[in-house]
Amino acid sequence: MLDPACGSGAFLIAAFDALAQEFDRANRALAELRGQQASLFDLTRTVLNENLSVETPGQALGDFSNLGSDAFVLEVKKRRPKKGAALSPAGLKALRDLFEAEAPKIVEKRARILDLERTIAAAVHEAYGLTAEDLELLRSTQPPRMPPGW
Repeated sequence: MLDPACGSGAFLIAAFDALAQEFDRANRALAELRGQQASLFDLTRTVLNENLSVETPGQALGDFSNLGSDAFVLEVKKRRPKKGAALSPAGLKALRDLFEAEAPKIVEKRARILDLERTIAAAVHEAYGLTAEDLELLRSTQPPRMPPGW
């Protein structure tokens, strides 16, 4: 960031304060959405690991927004240890019911988190005065883990 006045740094301090305030607001909202978890993926992984003995959730369970309850159950069964006890019919029904009840809430929270991440990115882009060309260069060289449309 450049200080157009090249003087006392008051502009830079004010810009930092504005970004810090937005960062704090967004972090509070993210923490609330995540239930104080590091990320929703970590929460999903913890539930799958501790409750269903799924050690490695893989991509399908890590981001299950495209799965229905039957596909979710099949993916859980596929990822459970082969030597472990099979899920009973009642356990399978409970897993489907849990998915139907909780998945929409998690998908909604993930969408809100992505929206907040985009808001933060837009504030940073604006603060740095990035042009459309700058953003295109950044997006064309971004790592694959970056959320789409930031």
